[in-house]
Amino acid sequence: KKTYLLENTASGYYALVHILHLILEKPNQMIVIDEPEVHFHPIMISRLAKNFTDISESNNNQIIIISHSPRFVNYKLIDSRQPNVLTSIIKKDHKSLVHSTPRDFIPKLKPHLFDSDMFFGLSSLIVEGSDDYFAMKAISDHFGGLFEKYDITLIHCWGVGNVFHKIEIHNAFKIPFVAMTDNEYAEDQTNVIKLPIDLEDEYEKLGWERKSGQKVKDDAYPFMEWLLKQGDGLDKLKKSPIWTAFETIIKNTNGKMPATI
Repeated sequence: KKTYLLENTASGYYALVHILHLILEKPNQMIVIDEPEVHFHPIMISRLAKNFTDISESNNNQIIIISHSPRFVNYKLIDSRQPNVLTSIIKKDHKSLVHSTPRDFIPKLKPHLFDSDMFFGLSSLIVEGSDDYFAMKAISDHFGGLFEKYDITLIHCWGVGNVFHKIEIHNAFKIPFVAMTDNEYAEDQTNVIKLPIDLEDEYEKLGWERKSGQKVKDDAYPFMEWLLKQGDGLDKLKKSPIWTAFETIIKNTNGKMPATI
């Protein structure tokens, strides 16, 4: 067997051992760690986040992690019944907006549907399913990636039944959002734009030819991509609630639509 000095190993291994050693040798203390994700593989970050939680409980530490990585944010952090707390800090209009896990907030969203990316943008566009997701992504990409430009997170709900629960989390942490749903969504809420029927019908109005029983899912991105290349494609789209949702979220982040529009 060969042995190696720790300082001669990959920087990630060195940083990991160093951080864990510092925590373990300092029980009953508050420890602040700034951006521990810098040297780690994404999967390792998720494991490290769990290690921090376990160590803080067994070693009686309070560990404060300052991070830009969504992988350090997990479902337990937004549940007020758990000992850990999530605090998000967003800079807006030269001010820092600070929001922490609200007291008595119990999320109703199933843990495996939790999307931590919502805490790392200035606002979110919440959509019901994969077809809506790819339709919106195609529009953003067509105009040079407006979602990325204005720090807008596109949130997939995996079905209409989860829309309300994701909105609930956004409201609890005061994350600005716009949601687009079909007419099955029962709630009447501010910033929720409902399609008259469903996305398939809206796509048909825009020129999509539906085969018997076909869903728009497989065609959502390529059709929207094709439509926006047509001479009258944008004019057609601007009459649709799909465009209303897209334009609203851009304006809500003080973003500017491209001059071509």
